[in-house]
Amino acid sequence: MTFTDFLLFIFYAFIYYRYIAYRAAKDELTGGYLKKSYQFRVLLSFCLSIFVLYISPSDAGAIFFPEAKNVYHQILADPSKLDFFINDWEDNADLSATDDMSVPYYRGANFILIKFITAFCFISFGNFVTISFLFSLLAFEGAWKLFTFFNQLNPALHKYTAICFLFIPTYVFWTAGIVKEALSIFCLGYITYLFYNLSFSIKSIVFKIPIILLLGILLYNVKSYTLIAFVPIYLYFIVKYKFDGAFTNKALKYGLGLIFVAIFAGGIIYFVNSDTEALQEFQLDSVTQTLESQQTQFLLQADDAGSSFNLGVTFDPSPAGLAKSIPFAIAATFFRPFLWEAKKITTLISAAESLFFLLATLYVIFKCGFFYFLKKILTDPLILFCFVFAIFFGFFCGISTLNFGSLVRYKLPCIPFYLYALVLIYLSKFSTSISK
Repeated sequence: MTFTDFLLFIFYAFIYYRYIAYRAAKDELTGGYLKKSYQFRVLLSFCLSIFVLYISPSDAGAIFFPEAKNVYHQILADPSKLDFFINDWEDNADLSATDDMSVPYYRGANFILIKFITAFCFISFGNFVTISFLFSLLAFEGAWKLFTFFNQLNPALHKYTAICFLFIPTYVFWTAGIVKEALSIFCLGYITYLFYNLSFSIKSIVFKIPIILLLGILLYNVKSYTLIAFVPIYLYFIVKYKFDGAFTNKALKYGLGLIFVAIFAGGIIYFVNSDTEALQEFQLDSVTQTLESQQTQFLLQADDAGSSFNLGVTFDPSPAGLAKSIPFAIAATFFRPFLWEAKKITTLISAAESLFFLLATLYVIFKCGFFYFLKKILTDPLILFCFVFAIFFGFFCGISTLNFGSLVRYKLPCIPFYLYALVLIYLSKFSTSISK
């Protein structure tokens, strides 16, 4: 990184800060959170760039960015190659810096990431630190929309909501650079906010529905399992939270509930068993075979990789074996690495966070009582939404990787939801700020 690179980063950060200050001035209550969370993210974005460039190289710096920058320079030399943004990777063999077009890094979500990096090159002059900052802004805006959504539901809890969605250090740090999770959180935040605030006016439908669909398609192609874990429980929450009072007949209410569950269960089964390339990895046979292969590779590399770990249960590639792995996978996502498993500084930080989540979970269960804890999850639509999404997503993350370095990034979208669910359960019993 040169001094010019640093100055360009400062310039973009300052320009966007003026925009943030303008937005913050319009809302006295949450404006402070907007400015402070932005400043926090700018700092961590720069720290992550230094970390990736000089301490622990990543795929972003070693593979995706060089490839994207190569494409960027070729487009500058020949603007007719702009069709790169609408073509598949195989159609861009002449642009690639590699001779091996079968490399899996250049397919699917990774290719989408390369396209975003390439696009950002045009407004950053191919500057890695600035591009990382632009990705961080996507995650920031998505996280802000999630904060705004939950703050609408519980405005009295704005401090707790801000902590959960704007100020978790590892959540901000690992989404402050060139990662697919930044795109996922951007899409997730806007889909959540826009759909909840969708009215039945023509203007709202014409403007918001296409945006929601486009973001859904992007999220589907970047992290399809995020959409699978999120959509059913979110739509259930919308129906339950917004329209539950309209149904006074209990039989009708429960009947509609069963129909709703059946429809979305059927939808999930349909998508999971579809032959589309994006979801092929989630077919039952493909899932177990892929997971078995991944776990075998992680275990073979365990001696050389300080971040590899054992899930704690022998993996059995069958429906019963997969079900047996559920508690171990969820525990790995939220409560591991344990302190004694940390062999590197970065893993130690993750271990401290995991210990916090374990203690926080035990504390809430102990203080509220297990049955109250379970009752609130099952009866409160908002808590159910946050908790089920976090657990479902956490299972996907925990079962798909046996490397703490990868796990700390994969689980990022669900971490704020899990912590927020714990906060809501605790405050529902011990605070008057939230209705019971």
